Amino acid sequence: MGKIEEKVTTLGRSFKEMSGKEKAFFIFNNIEEAISAVAMSVLLILTCVNVIGRYIFHYSVPGIDELVTLAFTWAVFPGASACYKRNMHYGIDMLVNALPKKIQRWLMTAIHLFLTIALGYVAYLSIQLTLNVGYKVTSYYMFSYRYVDLAAVVGFSLMCIHSLRFFVRDLKYPDDVLEPLIAQEDYTGESANDLESVSEGGELN
Repeated sequence: MGKIEEKVTTLGRSFKEMSGKEKAFFIFNNIEEAISAVAMSVLLILTCVNVIGRYIFHYSVPGIDELVTLAFTWAVFPGASACYKRNMHYGIDMLVNALPKKIQRWLMTAIHLFLTIALGYVAYLSIQLTLNVGYKVTSYYMFSYRYVDLAAVVGFSLMCIHSLRFFVRDLKYPDDVLEPLIAQEDYTGESANDLESVSEGGELN
């Protein structure tokens, strides 16, 4: 198998066939989706159970709103990070798209640097909020609000890391500045444009 074919088939390997480095990147690239999906599933199940119990059996699960709130926060903040690394958040880019490509690249690089600093600061504030919860607990299950606030720490910290990865990628691969972070480029160590050329039968330099 040649070098090009080996790089392409790496993307289709199962988890068991991946190397230790590939597994680490795969888990890191999908950790937010896993957390958010589990939390959203719990949220939907609890809500459906409570609605069915209320309208059919005339019984509501005690303290279920606290569990729903906990699941909601863990669905939202990691989910926001998952969307951020894929450029799925809405933005008004009409003016940016009107600029020359070279200026767009430099502008996006500057924005990614700014967001890295801003998200790092918000993550720091989230940590401080979590640490300063004190003895604040929920009214029914009496679990600490740290478990609620910790979702913000995880979400903003991961967004800060992804923003830093955007910035580093911008410097390393200027042609990919306007592309989202994707798992494929992490597995192979090549840029998104290189992978596209490989998949079309091209050659890597």
